[in-house]
Amino acid sequence: MRKNLIPSHGIPMFVDDTRDLLGKHDTNFDSWYIISNWEYEGHQYGFEWHQQTLGDSFVTCEFFLMDEGRNIYRNFALDGPVDYENYGIAYDKLHVYTPSGGLTGTREEMYLKVEKEDCKLDITVRPGDKVLHNGTTGMLYFLGSDSYQYAFPLMEIEGTMTIAGKTIPIQNTTAWFDRQWGLEPNENAISNASAGLRMCWTWLGIVLNKGKDGVVSLWDSYASEGHSSFCTVLQPNGIEYNVACEVTYEGLWVSKKTGNTYPHSVNFKCDTIGMDLTAVFLPEDPEFARDSIPIHGCQSLCKVTGTFNGQQIDQYQILELINDVCGDSERED
Repeated sequence: MRKNLIPSHGIPMFVDDTRDLLGKHDTNFDSWYIISNWEYEGHQYGFEWHQQTLGDSFVTCEFFLMDEGRNIYRNFALDGPVDYENYGIAYDKLHVYTPSGGLTGTREEMYLKVEKEDCKLDITVRPGDKVLHNGTTGMLYFLGSDSYQYAFPLMEIEGTMTIAGKTIPIQNTTAWFDRQWGLEPNENAISNASAGLRMCWTWLGIVLNKGKDGVVSLWDSYASEGHSSFCTVLQPNGIEYNVACEVTYEGLWVSKKTGNTYPHSVNFKCDTIGMDLTAVFLPEDPEFARDSIPIHGCQSLCKVTGTFNGQQIDQYQILELINDVCGDSERED
C-alpha cells in the first residue's frame, strides 16, 4: 500500500485510552481513580476511590464515602506490598485490587466493587467517547517526572453506595475516571519520603453544567521545580486546550493530626477564558492521614459557584488537596 493511502490516526498522543488501562512496569507510580457525586432525596452524596502502585512493589488504596445530609464522611486507607494475592495489579487486563475489592473491566465497561466495615461501593461505569488528555497530549513534566494522564470525565454510572448501613442509589449523574503514571524514578518520586513532604497539589476535575459547557481539569502544584497553576479544558466539540490560571486560598486552618495547613475554600481564576470559580468544602475537617507513606490531604464534597465563559456555575463537585498545600515553602522564590 502506498504511504499516502495508509489511514491516519489523527493527532499523535502520548497515551492510548484503551491499551493504557492496563498496569505499567517500571513506574514510580501507577494510578487509577474514580469520583462521582449526586443528589438523592434532597441531599448530596459522593465517593472517591483511588488505587496506585508505587515503584512496582507497594500498593496504596483509599476510598471515601460522603453523606452530606447526615454529615457522615467515612474514609478508608489500605496499603501493603504487591503479593498478587491480597494486593496487586494485572498487566494483561484491567484488574487492580486489595483485600477490600477492586476495579475490573474493559474500555467499554468497568466494575468497581469495594467493601469495608459498614460501607460499600458496587458500581458499573461506561466511559463513552469523551476523553480529556492532560496537557492536551496526555503528558506533562509534572511533580518531578514525566507524567502521563488522561480521563474519562463523563462516564455513565449506575449502582449503589452503602455508607454507615444506609444504601443509596447512584442516579442522574456521571463519574470521572482518571488514569495516571510516571516513568522516571528520581529524587522527586512520590514514594520518596522527603520529596513526598515537599510535593503538594490541589486538583479539581469539574463537569460544567452537566457537560453542556465542557469539562475542566484544574491543577495547582508545588514540587522541586517550582509552582504551576493551569488547567486543561475539553470543550463539548472535542477541542482541548491548556491555559494558565490563578489559584488563591481562604480560611486557612492547621490540622491537629498532621500539622498541614489547608483552606476552607479555593478560588480558580482565569480571565482569558472567563473563569472565576470558588470551591467551598462542605465538611469542617475533610482531612485523611496515612501512617505508612507521607501522603495526607483532603478529598471531599464541595460547593462550586461562579462563572465560566459567561455561564453561571452553581453545583457540587469533589475537590482534592494533597499534602501541605498552604504550609511554608522550603524555597525562597
